[in-house]
Amino acid sequence: MTLGNFASQTLLEVTAGVTALRGKAYPYKDTFVVPTFHPAYGLRAGAVIVAEMRADLVRAKRYLENRYPR
Repeated sequence: MTLGNFASQTLLEVTAGVTALRGKAYPYKDTFVVPTFHPAYGLRAGAVIVAEMRADLVRAKRYLENRYPR
């Protein structure tokens, strides 16, 4: 999981912002990356952004569960 523009753009080697990138997982080496907003932005932006961040955390959890079943 990447938090914010800089981390997302650096790992994925793209110029698109995190708003455009979030919502899906991207292949990265032998795993994947799920971009989301930086927590400081969530604190400033309010409940809608925090809900989107929570959805991204659930998305990452599901990818991990599929990749590493119990």
